[in-house]
Amino acid sequence: MKRVISVTLNSEVFMIEEDAYVCLKNAIGKQADKNEAERLVAERLKSKLSANKTIVTYLDVLETLNVLDFRLPENGYVKRLYRQPKNKLLGGICTGLGEYFGIDPVIIRIAFIVSTTLVFAGVWTYLLFWIVIPQNPDA
Repeated sequence: MKRVISVTLNSEVFMIEEDAYVCLKNAIGKQADKNEAERLVAERLKSKLSANKTIVTYLDVLETLNVLDFRLPENGYVKRLYRQPKNKLLGGICTGLGEYFGIDPVIIRIAFIVSTTLVFAGVWTYLLFWIVIPQNPDA
């Protein structure tokens, strides 16, 4: 059973799961206009509630943030894998993988070199990643 807390968004009271609140608080905190962000979130969450559904869930918050195209918090809730154009040597694959997994990109580059040297799998894997993984739109 999840803990539920009461919060006020845009002068309206919502019952919200604690983990959903933490995610929402972090996401709103990253917005330039916090008041406008809070207003948009409150309107969207209000539309998700009904007589049968009175508690805002974590999934409701994630969907709302995604629909509103808010920058999601970097606290482990939602991570996306992108090729990173900064600090790239070739296609930005190793830098992107390093950021995603929290590893130094040099270690990933060494792993690609070793796999290429031993079984030639590194070249094919790198090319596949280059095709499949999108470039970071924020970079």
